[in-house]
Amino acid sequence: MSRPGPWLSLCPALLLLLFGVGSDCGGGGALDDDDTTTSDDDDDDDDDDDDTTEQKGIPMSGELRWQPTDGVVPAGAVRVGLWRLQIGDGIGIVSEDYGVQVSKEGLSGGANVFTVYVDDVPEGLGLIEEDTSVGLWAAFAYADGDGDGSFGGSDVVIGTSDIWFAFLADADGELFEDFADAGAGLGWNTVVLSNFGGEGGVQMEFQSTPTGTNSNNGPEIRSRLIPTAGGNVPLTTDLEVPDGSKVAAWHMSVFGQNPVDAPQMFTQAVENDSTGIGGALAQWVVGGAPPPAGHIGPLGDGDDDDSAGDDDDSAGSGGGPALSGARYVAAAWWDGLDQDGGFGPGTCDLLLGAGTNRTLFYLSPPGPDLELAYFMFLRDVRPGWQLLEGQTPRLLAAGISLGEADLGGGDDDDSAGDDDDSAGGSVLDQLPGECLPGDDDDSGDDDDSAGS
Repeated sequence: MSRPGPWLSLCPALLLLLFGVGSDCGGGGALDDDDTTTSDDDDDDDDDDDDTTEQKGIPMSGELRWQPTDGVVPAGAVRVGLWRLQIGDGIGIVSEDYGVQVSKEGLSGGANVFTVYVDDVPEGLGLIEEDTSVGLWAAFAYADGDGDGSFGGSDVVIGTSDIWFAFLADADGELFEDFADAGAGLGWNTVVLSNFGGEGGVQMEFQSTPTGTNSNNGPEIRSRLIPTAGGNVPLTTDLEVPDGSKVAAWHMSVFGQNPVDAPQMFTQAVENDSTGIGGALAQWVVGGAPPPAGHIGPLGDGDDDDSAGDDDDSAGSGGGPALSGARYVAAAWWDGLDQDGGFGPGTCDLLLGAGTNRTLFYLSPPGPDLELAYFMFLRDVRPGWQLLEGQTPRLLAAGISLGEADLGGGDDDDSAGDDDDSAGGSVLDQLPGECLPGDDDDSGDDDDSAGS
């Protein structure tokens, strides 16, 4: 019999190399059945049932869960595939070995049951110690936009699962006791991953399933990787924001050495004079399209010199696969006398305030990179537009509150809302006289006549 040491020590390496997270292969969390529901068979009627050929192999069933709040399912047939995880000097998601069509178009709300048939004894198992061999597979759901029955090109990943499949083989037909104690058995198993980001690292627990799984103990795929479709972002403030002011999303690069071209998005004129009493300031309408290509760059560990795929952002540094996207801060300013829609330090423009609780964030979809898709799944982030509160994603509808802020864009003494500047007058009083609107009273305004 093989000793467990190399396999157990491989578990943390597996997750660390592939996903940039720590792991502990000790006793893990049990499969959570609380979310299990009995789904209508209609959810599965449009899968491979049209294929009248007899299915061979071991049936592995699970549930693909979707609800309207998950986003619009991309066009094309929806499929679930099992990808082999390659174990060697590193870990990779290398091939879609098994798959099934779940629906011809779209998904039904709730649980969509699927069944993938796997080989009784799969080929290509990796020897991990002496006479013990293993194979690992992860499940992904995707929209097969080109209809070729496999993942690639412009196909869109919909979701994945924290339950893997494992096949264990041992030349003498008996696993070491520690494997059995962990719930593993010869043949097919499920591997339940849990405790992401928790103390002690990711936990892994085996469940022997030699004859297959059903919708209760198989993978539950949640549709958490569909790109968000955009929405409305309400902006509020307690500051005075006079008529003639603008509000916009500023690309974060404007505060660094190399700002992007045209760094503003969603620029709006402030058209009400009721701000300063805790009311609504404006509302951005954020569509589902990505920002300009020039705005998108690597999102690493904060090192501006990192390029996409920089080793500093790899799993070994805790950064994981290279993410890309764009981040914006909400800013309000008085647009000077030129009213050109832009903000220029040293002009008559005056910074009034900036988003203090959240930033606007766009995360690029993973495309065909399944390792990146799984990393997003583990980090519980979705591609597309969202708000970030610290590092926590929020819905766009949560909105942004603008408060006092100095973003380094002008005279420090002119910070928005400074009590010394605002006491006894408008926030614009801190500007030089030549920057203020002209006084129409010089010509004898009728309001100053005898009737007053």
